[in-house]
Amino acid sequence: MVSFENDYNKGAHPAVMEALCRTNLESCTGYGNDPYCASAAEKIRAACECPDAEVFFISGGTQTNSVVITSMLREYEGVVAAVTGHISQHEAGAVEGTGHKVLELPGNDGKLPADTLKKYLSGFFADGNHEHMVFPGMVFVFFGVTARSNPLFRSSFPQFRSN
Repeated sequence: MVSFENDYNKGAHPAVMEALCRTNLESCTGYGNDPYCASAAEKIRAACECPDAEVFFISGGTQTNSVVITSMLREYEGVVAAVTGHISQHEAGAVEGTGHKVLELPGNDGKLPADTLKKYLSGFFADGNHEHMVFPGMVFVFFGVTARSNPLFRSSFPQFRSN
């Protein structure tokens, strides 16, 4: 099994490299004000069926997780995640650096079993002092991608095709 654990431990797909080589010497305005970002933003709006959406590009997954979590949670809320989850293990404290606690629960391979979450939430709200505790305001859902579930990867790297 091939695991895409982050956005910087593998090289780019050959089609991406080809496109980068084709456009490498073009001069474009920076900070997302170029025709490529505009085109990507339009494709995202179309895919989301939200033509008026504001689209902002962020440099990486850690920054994206921090921005999304911080913008969605109130100051007294935390994010529930498996102790083996990405934000618990690989975010270098970025989430907690914003003032939001990562509420870790037992899990395996970054996955949080539904019964574990249900038991935690039941216990949290049954606690008479829960108003003085970090509220579980969000659940971090990890969706790991494997070669077997990614047709683009399989077509580019035949050695990982499933039989």
